[in-house]
Amino acid sequence: MMKRICGLAAPLAMLLATAPAAAVVSYTSLLEYKDAGGSSPTKAGPFGKILIEELDPFDVKITVTLLAPEVGFLNTGGPHDPFLFNLSGNYPVTVTNGPGQTFVNGGYNTTGTFQATPFGSFTNMIACCDNKNGASHMSPPPLTFTVHDSNGITFAGLGATYDPTTGKLLTLGTGDHFLSNSGGWWFAADLVDSNGKTFNVAAKDAFRTLVQQSAVPEPASWALMIVGFGAIGMGLRRQRAHRANSLA
Repeated sequence: MMKRICGLAAPLAMLLATAPAAAVVSYTSLLEYKDAGGSSPTKAGPFGKILIEELDPFDVKITVTLLAPEVGFLNTGGPHDPFLFNLSGNYPVTVTNGPGQTFVNGGYNTTGTFQATPFGSFTNMIACCDNKNGASHMSPPPLTFTVHDSNGITFAGLGATYDPTTGKLLTLGTGDHFLSNSGGWWFAADLVDSNGKTFNVAAKDAFRTLVQQSAVPEPASWALMIVGFGAIGMGLRRQRAHRANSLA
């Protein structure tokens, strides 16, 4: 009987091994523009990298890493805030802190409260450093937080368009999503480098990529798996019935 069971299970095992993986949409944006004493920003970076991942239809995860010699986020005033971004609405933001980090959700505001001279105002802030100014209170990278929206959220909106060659985001779509401010800036950060120099940086572009996640089958794969389990169950029932009739 064990051989018969294995024979029935083999096709299902092949199905599980070949089931298509769910694709996670992700984006990369670089903090590559730097303030120039309050005048027009210059493209002198990159100073940091932002990974944007659409984990599921309701959650977008942001991970900000800094590139040497940048070593941390801080408050310097000016006005400058540790990390700023834009959302189309007020959605819950959850910050994940590691050792030595003091990041907190600074809230949502559309009145221009969150500033990053010369990059303009933003709707959302991630605060840090116990609201104390200066390099001695800086919070080290990476900065990680997740935006949740029970109505569904994507980074660029449904129907957004991209450059077919580079994946560069060209136009936004519909629905709840992130957005750039009036100056075209997606993100801004107040940073300090290994020499103790502080400055404000921002990101203007985003590029889409696709990452495969083999651990999460697509809905169609789940349906095929259920059919496969059903076939095994039916086969076992037939074998038991056949054996019972043979013994009768």
